[in-house]
Amino acid sequence: GVQTCALPISGLLFLSDVVAELDAATAAGWQVVQVTRPGEPHAAGATHPVVDSFADVEIAPASRS
Repeated sequence: GVQTCALPISGLLFLSDVVAELDAATAAGWQVVQVTRPGEPHAAGATHPVVDSFADVEIAPASRS
């Protein structure tokens, strides 16, 4: 069946190395981070936060109003 998430979409994080995917996720309201790694064909864009490793992603608890 369908499962739901208790967080608002703005509280979700999308990670990708493809700028077009990050653009689409941003348009949908997600938080995004571009992951660039040696040998990946996608260059870092200037629009989204960039990390070189998943280890560099810092996750903060979502605030609940």
